[in-house]
Amino acid sequence: MAACKERDFKSFYLQKYLIVFAQEHINFRLEELHSVCSLLDILIDGQSLQTENPFVVVGLKDDKEATKIASRSILIKSIFKLYGSGETLEKLIQILKQYNVDDILEPSRKDDSFKINVESFNKKLSHEKKLRYIESLTFLPLDGDVDLRNPGTIFSLMLDHSTTQESGVPTRLFFGRLVANGQRHLIKYYSLKTRHFIGNTSMDAQLALLMANMAKCKDGMFVYDPFVGTGSILVACSHFGSYSSGSDIDRTLLLGRGHPSRAQAKGKWREKDESVKSNFKMYNLRDRYIDVWMGDQMNTALRRRPMFDAIVTDPPYGIREGSRKLAKALDQRTEANQEIDGFKLPSTQSCLLSDAIYNLLEFAVMYLVLYGRLVFWLPTHRTTFGHQNIPVHPCLKLLHVSEQVISANVSRHLITMEKIREPQEGDIISIDEVAKEIYDQFRNQYFKMTDVG
Repeated sequence: MAACKERDFKSFYLQKYLIVFAQEHINFRLEELHSVCSLLDILIDGQSLQTENPFVVVGLKDDKEATKIASRSILIKSIFKLYGSGETLEKLIQILKQYNVDDILEPSRKDDSFKINVESFNKKLSHEKKLRYIESLTFLPLDGDVDLRNPGTIFSLMLDHSTTQESGVPTRLFFGRLVANGQRHLIKYYSLKTRHFIGNTSMDAQLALLMANMAKCKDGMFVYDPFVGTGSILVACSHFGSYSSGSDIDRTLLLGRGHPSRAQAKGKWREKDESVKSNFKMYNLRDRYIDVWMGDQMNTALRRRPMFDAIVTDPPYGIREGSRKLAKALDQRTEANQEIDGFKLPSTQSCLLSDAIYNLLEFAVMYLVLYGRLVFWLPTHRTTFGHQNIPVHPCLKLLHVSEQVISANVSRHLITMEKIREPQEGDIISIDEVAKEIYDQFRNQYFKMTDVG
């Protein structure tokens, strides 16, 4: 009976892995995980995945699958091969005592040096307390030498204090072997603080990389951003191998003219080499840069046929920059046109946010290839937003809605859609009048609430 119970424990943890998430953008965790797994064609066995705490147990085939997921994810800190978990240290030890060295390490790594880390969530542990936890695991069948600086294998005991208890004991404990770390280092590498060319609306590096994962960007894909700005989103897409192009109605910004956005450069002019292309050169991604051009997403000059594998963008919604479109022909003749380097620029005029969103979906239906993804931000008031406010189209399947809270009243949702069929006659976008009014009044309501606050 005891042998049978032992086999049950081992078989249960045979293909179990522990994902440890960073404590940022909690609402994006599972969405990014599912998108990355879909891209890599990996089936996750994770029943009723929860995101309240950073520990998520999933079923994977082997270490290779775990390594592939970690090689793409921005929100994952680490992935561990899980050997046991329990509500108390005693229960965890009871499970771990059933393992022999062959269960924990491959034959070729039996003599590897190792170390054991103790990590705690939601509670700081003293060095002495960590040592006591490590000493409780001395029974583990590990033959290698302890090496704290450069171990061949790293094991971790993880303590979950997410549910507060007066006694201070963890509510759940996990023990596993480190398989791979996520791509958190890319956040610093692509930080806007060191970016050569930025603007008022340049997308934060972490969010831009998240968007690229939601769009399933990969080597050889053709990605387009119709509100390209300084190209922050496209840089993230090209990091994963995509070829990038974009357009923007603000040609002054595209050419790197005017005043820079950095506070320390106030009163100065932009450098001559500030441009979207210079950002790609900075990160050695020049070979992934196609081009950017001045264009109105509502009146594009592109040939009407599917050509983009993904459209990833952040439409302007009036806080730092408002939505604009090319002025009508009559207005072009009567209004004073701006000039840059002797070339006259066409006049522009403001447009409604609902029109910008409506046209973005129409654009995606026409220009996305089949099963290509549209990823974009939608500004919302937290008290009035519901999924029924999201515009829909028969050709686009809504996959994910991820909220980023900006303030007590305002948030924005990252919308991920996938093109599931080509357009047919009679297809129309569905957006109710209430939602249309909410989007069009978003800017006024935002500043009204800010003034009240």
